[in-house]
Amino acid sequence: MNMFSIKSQSLCILSTCLMHLVTFGLPWFFFGCASSEMVRIPAADSTPPTVSMTIIIELATREPKPSKNILLDQNSTAPPVEYLRNIGDGISIVADGTDADGGIKNIEIISSIKTTYSLPNGEAADASPAVARGGNPSNAQVGESTSIQRITSYVYKMPDSRTLGLPAGSSRFQIHGKIYAEAKNFHGGSVRTPDFEFVFPVYD
Repeated sequence: MNMFSIKSQSLCILSTCLMHLVTFGLPWFFFGCASSEMVRIPAADSTPPTVSMTIIIELATREPKPSKNILLDQNSTAPPVEYLRNIGDGISIVADGTDADGGIKNIEIISSIKTTYSLPNGEAADASPAVARGGNPSNAQVGESTSIQRITSYVYKMPDSRTLGLPAGSSRFQIHGKIYAEAKNFHGGSVRTPDFEFVFPVYD
């Protein structure tokens, strides 16, 4: 079963802010804005794009707690591992890539989620890592106009054992995830953020 929901936002009209609703038990909103500025794709572009990734962590609890925001770019150092505690805790990520003089070909969010669990005999086993990629590519060609900025977003919610598809009789699972964003321009320039890592501790 695919646990991922990767949602790309098309930047057809960028004069207004994009709005995305995410529900982690209680609904809330975030807004992402992008420039409407376009650029003609040059025959060559020696400068790399820039990339940023905003991680919003929402806890599935009845107690009123503010969400936690983490901002990373290509110059950031990897943040500490985040430990999530409850079924339904959620992570929402918005990534954007910008290249003012050559345009953005694609902005992608790449995630790898590994589940470790206990077999009925008590031995530990690892499920194959589930890898997901979600992007917002441009199909423009050299000489054509394209946006200088593109955005994509990602939503992940902590599952329970029933939605993980674990073998019958298995128990006590742990989830370890790594997520990063990568931006590319039309001439091979590429930058990425450091990994954002999270762990969902052992649960029966």
